[in-house]
Amino acid sequence: MGVIGIAGREGSGKTRACVEEIRALLRRGERALYLVPEQDTVEAELFLSRELNLDVLWNLEVLSPTRLAQRIRGEAGGSARVLLTDAGRAMALKGALLSLRGSLRYFSQGSQGAADQIGDLLAELKSGENDPTLLRVAADRMPAGSALAQKVYDLVALYEAYEDRLAGRYLDGEDALRRSAELAGACGSLADLTVFADGFDVLPRTTLRLLAALGAKCRAVYVLSLIHISEPTRRY
Repeated sequence: MGVIGIAGREGSGKTRACVEEIRALLRRGERALYLVPEQDTVEAELFLSRELNLDVLWNLEVLSPTRLAQRIRGEAGGSARVLLTDAGRAMALKGALLSLRGSLRYFSQGSQGAADQIGDLLAELKSGENDPTLLRVAADRMPAGSALAQKVYDLVALYEAYEDRLAGRYLDGEDALRRSAELAGACGSLADLTVFADGFDVLPRTTLRLLAALGAKCRAVYVLSLIHISEPTRRY
């Protein structure tokens, strides 16, 4: 059935429509997955339990994209590389910074604040599937010697050093999402599943890639999105 978008303004009934669809699925004995951001999983479980009047979520699961990716990799045999925790990711980034000591210009101080900023930037770049080559091309087009160009060249060096430390051994969250999208077609448990993606303010490319892969494998994938215009809920 593929991916179905449900767009509407706040309070237009998008989530209510999904709850009723989930209710109908469960009555028929079918399976459903409610996909939400990591920080919303507990609240979503409580919400569905209350709305569906269920003590136990039989045939219904609430997962984040990261948890779903981990499950897909486990079932489809893509777990050879270790998934980094936040602490492991920080250590890999620290190692990258140390390996480039003396060669960075914009991030030369290497303070904890700078390390946190770099980690956030790299995560955002990877979630948008922007690789070091694209960054280098962008930096080459900037005014030579400008602060922005120096910053981007530093990011290119750090990105490459970070990826070198992960190569062949580790995955970070963005790598795991991308890899799970590749493996979804080999995951038999997805075939009879209906997926509802809700609560995402932004859907990065890595998550969109996973949703597209789910659409090719699952019964259906519903993606809810918020619009800020006075229009009724619609499907597209």
